[in-house]
Amino acid sequence: MEKDMTWIVLSEYSKDGRDAKIYDTDEGYVVELMEDSKPVEVRNLTNYSLRYAEDCAENWVEGII
Repeated sequence: MEKDMTWIVLSEYSKDGRDAKIYDTDEGYVVELMEDSKPVEVRNLTNYSLRYAEDCAENWVEGII
């Protein structure tokens, strides 16, 4: 899944070199996971709620995933 101009950043999380951004897209939510400013993964969570996307982002920066 590639970012495009219609992706809107809803929130950002950061801790100890790990970052996560939650995007609202035309299809739903997407979470971008980064470590040391390098992309690691883009998780397509379009079938899930915003709360689920927030949990994913928080778990990433806390080192749970």
